[in-house]
Amino acid sequence: MTALELHIISDGRQDLEAYAKTAGKIHPYVTSFHLREPARNASELWQGVQALLAEGVPAGKIMINDRIDVAWAARLQGAQLSFRSLGV
Repeated sequence: MTALELHIISDGRQDLEAYAKTAGKIHPYVTSFHLREPARNASELWQGVQALLAEGVPAGKIMINDRIDVAWAARLQGAQLSFRSLGV
Protein backbone atom coordinates (compact mmCIF):
# COMPACT_ATOMS: atom_id res chain seq x y z
CA MET A 1 0.00 0.00 0.00
CA THR A 2 1.29 3.45 -0.91
CA ALA A 3 1.55 6.03 1.84
CA LEU A 4 -0.54 9.13 1.27
CA GLU A 5 0.98 12.59 1.43
CA LEU A 6 -0.65 15.94 2.06
CA HIS A 7 1.05 19.11 0.82
CA ILE A 8 -0.31 22.53 1.78
CA ILE A 9 0.62 25.27 -0.68
CA SER A 10 0.33 28.99 -0.02
CA ASP A 11 -1.41 30.98 -2.75
CA GLY A 12 0.46 34.27 -2.72
CA ARG A 13 -2.57 36.16 -1.41
CA GLN A 14 -2.80 35.13 2.24
CA ASP A 15 -0.84 36.89 4.96
CA LEU A 16 2.10 34.63 5.83
CA GLU A 17 1.51 35.12 9.56
CA ALA A 18 -2.01 33.71 9.14
CA TYR A 19 -0.66 30.86 7.00
CA ALA A 20 1.89 30.08 9.73
CA LYS A 21 -0.75 30.07 12.48
CA THR A 22 -2.87 27.59 10.54
CA ALA A 23 0.20 25.50 9.70
CA GLY A 24 1.17 25.35 13.36
CA LYS A 25 -2.18 23.79 14.22
CA ILE A 26 -2.19 21.16 11.47
CA HIS A 27 1.47 20.30 10.89
CA PRO A 28 1.33 16.87 12.57
CA TYR A 29 -1.08 15.76 9.82
CA VAL A 30 0.73 17.37 6.87
CA THR A 31 3.68 16.05 4.87
CA SER A 32 4.96 19.39 3.60
CA PHE A 33 4.19 23.11 3.56
CA HIS A 34 5.12 24.99 0.38
CA LEU A 35 5.61 28.73 0.31
CA ARG A 36 4.59 29.57 -3.26
CA GLU A 37 4.93 33.33 -3.15
CA PRO A 38 6.30 34.66 -6.45
CA ALA A 39 5.54 38.31 -5.61
CA ARG A 40 7.47 38.25 -2.32
CA ASN A 41 11.14 39.07 -1.99
CA ALA A 42 13.74 37.01 -0.11
CA SER A 43 13.34 39.02 3.10
CA GLU A 44 9.57 38.52 3.14
CA LEU A 45 9.99 34.78 2.52
CA TRP A 46 12.57 34.60 5.30
CA GLN A 47 10.04 36.20 7.67
CA GLY A 48 7.42 33.69 6.51
CA VAL A 49 9.78 30.81 7.25
CA GLN A 50 10.56 32.24 10.68
CA ALA A 51 6.82 32.53 11.39
CA LEU A 52 6.32 28.86 10.43
CA LEU A 53 9.19 27.77 12.66
CA ALA A 54 7.88 29.91 15.54
CA GLU A 55 4.52 28.12 15.24
CA GLY A 56 6.28 24.76 15.65
CA VAL A 57 6.41 23.61 12.03
CA PRO A 58 9.60 21.54 11.62
CA ALA A 59 12.11 22.86 9.07
CA GLY A 60 11.98 19.42 7.45
CA LYS A 61 8.38 20.07 6.43
CA ILE A 62 8.93 23.48 4.80
CA MET A 63 9.64 23.94 1.09
CA ILE A 64 10.02 27.18 -0.84
CA ASN A 65 9.11 27.49 -4.48
CA ASP A 66 11.70 29.12 -6.73
CA ARG A 67 13.98 30.49 -3.98
CA ILE A 68 16.79 28.04 -3.35
CA ASP A 69 18.77 30.79 -1.61
CA VAL A 70 16.17 31.22 1.13
CA ALA A 71 15.66 27.46 1.48
CA TRP A 72 19.40 26.92 1.84
CA ALA A 73 19.89 29.79 4.29
CA ALA A 74 17.05 28.52 6.50
CA ARG A 75 18.19 24.88 6.17
CA LEU A 76 14.78 23.77 5.00
CA GLN A 77 13.64 20.50 3.46
CA GLY A 78 14.22 21.94 0.02
CA ALA A 79 13.00 24.10 -2.80
CA GLN A 80 10.82 23.40 -5.78
CA LEU A 81 12.52 24.84 -8.83
CA SER A 82 11.13 25.77 -12.22
CA PHE A 83 12.80 26.27 -15.57
CA ARG A 84 13.47 29.92 -14.71
CA SER A 85 14.86 29.29 -11.20
CA LEU A 86 18.46 29.70 -10.12
CA GLY A 87 20.10 26.30 -10.52
CA VAL A 88 21.35 24.23 -7.63
